[in-house]
Amino acid sequence: MDKTKKAEIKESVNKALSQVLEHLKISQPSKKTTRVITKASKVLKKELKDILKKEDRKAAKQTKASKVKKEKGLTKVMKHAV
Repeated sequence: MDKTKKAEIKESVNKALSQVLEHLKISQPSKKTTRVITKASKVLKKELKDILKKEDRKAAKQTKASKVKKEKGLTKVMKHAV
């Protein structure tokens, strides 16, 4: 996943999160309410980070696999040449 796509995803999640927080805003929220809201936002951000890491791992595996295949092909060619 490229950096621009990551940035877009993070931006959209942050925007959605801020909209939810605005919607939940109470004129004088209690400590319990603010605690729950901040905890929920932390959990959402952690989930987003995990998803992005998984995507990075998938992309890394794909590139790694193609590199290995190329190397194997080269070694086969070298063996035949020798």
